[in-house]
Amino acid sequence: MGELSWYHEKFSIHAEVWGPETFKAPPKWRERAKRFSFDDLEKVAVVCPHPHDIVLAKLERMDPKDRVHIEQVLRQMPLTRAQLDTLVAEYEEVREADREARFQQNLAWLRSQLTS
Repeated sequence: MGELSWYHEKFSIHAEVWGPETFKAPPKWRERAKRFSFDDLEKVAVVCPHPHDIVLAKLERMDPKDRVHIEQVLRQMPLTRAQLDTLVAEYEEVREADREARFQQNLAWLRSQLTS
């Protein structure tokens, strides 16, 4: 049911399931997330992170599809440099040197994409 899957193609919607070990977003991401529940599915809750938190979570990996996704998010929901700085300041993830270098390189690319 992920992005660009047959399900996404057919229904124009997709879902990705992340565990806490794979979604490395700023610590306060849950405060910005939207939560959905369903009357007929009492044990099911859907938590949708804010798109800007997803953008930050993608910076460390930055596969080609991540870059495309980030560009799409920025077109739909622009991010200012001030907003980015706030999110980055909140992001206290301790990374190994190579992961940190990759994050910083991709963060520089993201900053270059912002207009204000």
